[in-house]
Amino acid sequence: MSIEEIESTLPNGLHDAVMRKHIVDYQRRTLDFHLDIWVGDLNSDIEEVREAYKSGVLSFEGLEYFVIEPPSEVEVIFESFSFSAGDPTVDTIKPSVVLPGAPDGTFLTYFYIYKLNAFMHICASKVKFRYGT
Repeated sequence: MSIEEIESTLPNGLHDAVMRKHIVDYQRRTLDFHLDIWVGDLNSDIEEVREAYKSGVLSFEGLEYFVIEPPSEVEVIFESFSFSAGDPTVDTIKPSVVLPGAPDGTFLTYFYIYKLNAFMHICASKVKFRYGT
């Protein structure tokens, strides 16, 4: 499954997901993002329904690299570590670091972190998502 396929199964994709923590297991070469996923209905008049979140874990296997850029000097005011996924094969971004290409059998993806005004870059062979903690 790809990031795009995972996003298509979520009510609002990974848009405005809030990262609570990430765990890297260097021996197993895995990365887990523990997230609060925005599942609210933007068209609802009820704030609790509109702003509903549900816990989930986005897991990467076969991790080649995980790079977090330093925070930008531009001040961005957000309370939480919310982020959105991007597709480097479609979107054009210029990382602040030089990154290697993806080896055969892997993919590249990135997430924009609003609070840091910076990107996280990930190269891995598999990704999956599950609701829960």
